[in-house]
Amino acid sequence: MSLGKRISFVEVFFISMFLTPIVGIIAVLKTKSNILKRHYYMTRTCESCDSVGFENEKVCPKCGDVLELSYHVDSKLNLA
Repeated sequence: MSLGKRISFVEVFFISMFLTPIVGIIAVLKTKSNILKRHYYMTRTCESCDSVGFENEKVCPKCGDVLELSYHVDSKLNLA
C-alpha cells in the first residue's frame, strides 16, 4: 500500500458498480422481515342477526334474510 496513490474515475466507477448491488442485496435481506402483509378475504354476513361465516349460502339459516357479501383486509406489519 502506497501513500498518496490516487484512484482514477474508472476504478471508482467499477468499484461502485460492483458494490452497489451487494449493498442492495444486504439491505433487502436485512429488511425482509419488515414487510406489510395484507390478507384479503370475503365473508357473507346477515344484517338482521349479525351471523358471519356463511360461504356458499345466499340466505341466512337463522332468520331467512338475504346475506350480504363483504370484503375484509387484515394488515400486519412485521418488525424485525
